[in-house]
Amino acid sequence: MGSVFFSKAYAKLNLTLRIAGKRPDGYHDIESVFEQVSLADELWVAIGEAGVSLRIMPPGIGAELQKDNLVLEALRMFARRVNRKVGARVWLFKRIPVASGLGGGSSDAACMLRILNHAFGKPLAQEALAELAVLLGADVPFFLEPGCRLISGKGERLGRSVAMPDGYYVILVPKERVSTKDAYEAWDASLTAPQSAFRMDVGKFLSNDFFLPVSGMVRDVLACARYLEKSGAEEVSLSGSGPSTFGLYLSETKAKRAFIDAKEKGVYGISQPLRGLIFTHSARKLYPIASCS
Repeated sequence: MGSVFFSKAYAKLNLTLRIAGKRPDGYHDIESVFEQVSLADELWVAIGEAGVSLRIMPPGIGAELQKDNLVLEALRMFARRVNRKVGARVWLFKRIPVASGLGGGSSDAACMLRILNHAFGKPLAQEALAELAVLLGADVPFFLEPGCRLISGKGERLGRSVAMPDGYYVILVPKERVSTKDAYEAWDASLTAPQSAFRMDVGKFLSNDFFLPVSGMVRDVLACARYLEKSGAEEVSLSGSGPSTFGLYLSETKAKRAFIDAKEKGVYGISQPLRGLIFTHSARKLYPIASCS
């Protein structure tokens, strides 16, 4: 086995997400604030092996991720860009729920680019890495230089960093999934549709244009939001196009209590079991994560 490299691929939350409109090419422009949080996948890469292989853990989720995996595509793109063969054995340990609005696949791809660039002596400048990243996905460039920052365009334009006060997040991830494509179509339709009577009275900063249309598609989003609000969250919102729903707590005690109650007693009104429940914190402090499935 050749040299082995390890890195964490952190999740993100959309603290704000405004859909600015539909573009002529069919995509939508957004304005958002992404924040990296301490929930993370782990990537181990052994460079120098003949051929390329990928093993995803735990085994139960591997089948849905093996095909067209962005980690392998990042490796292929990097190899073409630096014009050399790259042999590697890759182990991906998934902790970020798949297709949840938390950016797990994009973060994994960016992590792979960083590892490869480091392993081969940094042949690509940051700008060149960003060019590869955007080809992998609109929000992949953010994960090359994560933190808390403004995002625009399709998600590929990185703006200035944003200073956020310390806080604690409780993230509820309903089992049911909604595709980004379906979420955008629902938002387009919602522009002329009657609006839900439910409103978040606690909103001061967090916001997401997907909340109303997606909560109409995934019933548990609304149940999660109501639970978080009643448990003492200062603000509640959706991450990405969902279905991950999260609350911001200024008190660690309240956040832990909300997490423990949801874990032990369940969330009132949830129609399906939660796929994951994560208590996490801004990556600036990297508090330990507790989870259940």
